[in-house]
Amino acid sequence: MTLKRLQKCMTSFFYSDKNQLLNEMDSLSIVLNKLEEKEIKLKTMIAAETDYEEIEFLEQELSVIHSQHKKGRALLASISDH
Repeated sequence: MTLKRLQKCMTSFFYSDKNQLLNEMDSLSIVLNKLEEKEIKLKTMIAAETDYEEIEFLEQELSVIHSQHKKGRALLASISDH
């Protein structure tokens, strides 16, 4: 095994945790963006809706999505602190 190849293997071994964290952060960012888009869509649907029951249902959905987005942001912040 050549010295360069050995160095490459050792570097990938020692930085595997960092690469894994970066991959997790990227995938979490994608999910957070989708949640934010869905949150915006639900807000516009609520504004356009006239039926009270439908508005109540959409607000419950919005509440769930908002809490998921909030938890995801907290998780992303904790991952990025490492």
